[in-house]
Formats: sequence, structure tokens, C-alpha cells
Amino acid sequence: GMILPSEVEKAVDERTKLLAIQHVSNVTGVVHPVEEFVRIAKEKNPDCFVFVDSSQGPGHMPVDVKRIGCDALAFSGHKGPLGPQGSGGLYVKREHLERMDPLEIGGGTIADVTVRDYELRGDMLSKRWEAGTPSIACLIGLGRAAEYVAEEIGLSAVRSREHMLTERLVEGLLEIPGVEVYGETEDLRVKAGVVSFNVEGWSSRDVSLALDQNFSPPILTRAGHHCAIPACRRLGVYEKYGGTVRASFHYYNTPEEVDALIEAVKTLAR
Repeated sequence: GMILPSEVEKAVDERTKLLAIQHVSNVTGVVHPVEEFVRIAKEKNPDCFVFVDSSQGPGHMPVDVKRIGCDALAFSGHKGPLGPQGSGGLYVKREHLERMDPLEIGGGTIADVTVRDYELRGDMLSKRWEAGTPSIACLIGLGRAAEYVAEEIGLSAVRSREHMLTERLVEGLLEIPGVEVYGETEDLRVKAGVVSFNVEGWSSRDVSLALDQNFSPPILTRAGHHCAIPACRRLGVYEKYGGTVRASFHYYNTPEEVDALIEAVKTLAR
């Protein structure tokens, strides 16, 4: 469930133009050493464009694009930052923004227009990529949510709590006969607050449905392939279980909720 630097070393060479890598796995929760991946790619080809998918990163842990050294990084706003659905962001190094043209243009992206041509804005490079009227409510909501998580709670407190909850759940699930836990189960320092598992004899969907409907209060999980069918196939769970059951944590979750999930899974596994 983890991509190793040695695998990146084998996959990348001086001809590689683009390396797209995942920061945190949404299937296993493993936190990949993206700084090492970037270093390997740039040593092989300094011009290799490295894109990091950090959908599961910000809001759960510190993410420093300068330290990572990537050329671009995308993140979702409704996950770790606790922002509105549909919000998110894209970081791109200025040197790339200066020479890249957007796929779509519109209001706010251009400096001048003639009947035959147009000139893109050069004063605010990010505006080239934000055509038309933005979702102002999403932007304000994401900004306030990010401030709340980073400043009022603190990312170190979030990371510490998620680690404690993850460790508690992994240890509890591993003790249940017939339950498989995926990803790293020993050195949980390389794992985010995501735990994927299955129960023998159940599809992932049926387990998630039972946790929601058969227990009070309902226990909310996610089931299926998590938009990562190749990863689920690599784990050997796609055909057998239809994917995995995924429990995800944030600062607001409690040890009591983890214990309730463990007891519920024990009931289903009997």
C-alpha cells in the first residue's frame, strides 16, 4: 500500500517530462516521502515537472511546498481544512505560471482583446487561471476554515490526535478474527488518519451499510474503491470485497467513537 523511493527511482529517467505523485493515500492512509520523490525526479531530469496530489494532506498535517520542492500541488478544501464542499486550491511555481497558458479564458483573465487576438493578464498571474465569477462563498469559507484548523486548533494538535485515534483503531481491528487491515500497521508514524479494512464474508458496501443502519448512533464510513481501482486491485480487494471500508478521522473524533466502531466490527465479524 506504499510507493517506495526505489520504485520511483526505477520509473523515472532523463526522458521523464512529468511525475504525478500522491502525498497521502486515500485508500491506505500512508504518507509518502514526496520530498524524496521530487529529489529523485529532479536528479534524473531537472526539467521534469513534478505534480503532487495532496488532497488528503492540508488540514491534517503541515504541507510546505517550498520544502517539498514540487512544481505544482493541488489540495481539496472540504477534507482536512474542513472547508465547504467544492472548494480547493492549486499551487504552481511562478516560473511555470509565467510561461503556461490556461485552457479556458474569460472574464478577469485578459488584459486586452481584439477581433482576432487577445492578451493574457501579466500583472496577477493567478488570475489567468480563474476565469469568470468565482465561488465567493467557497473562497471565504475555505479561508476561515483554514484559519480555524491551523491557528485555533493547531496542526500539531490535529496530527497528534489523529495518530492516537489511528493507533487505537488499527490495534483494535487487528485483534478481530476475520478482519483485514490494509497499509502500514506497525510504524503508524507514516500513516495519516485513514484506516481501511474488510470483514471476511462481507462486501465493503454491506459492512458500511450495516455500520450506518444497524448501530445507534450510526457509524459513518466510506466503502468501495475510493476512486482508486488500480490501488484496490493491487491490494487484492477490488474483486473480493468491491474495495475497502474506510474510516477517516479529524480533530473532532473521540476515543469513544473508535471503541464503538471496534465493537460494531466485532459484532459483524462473528
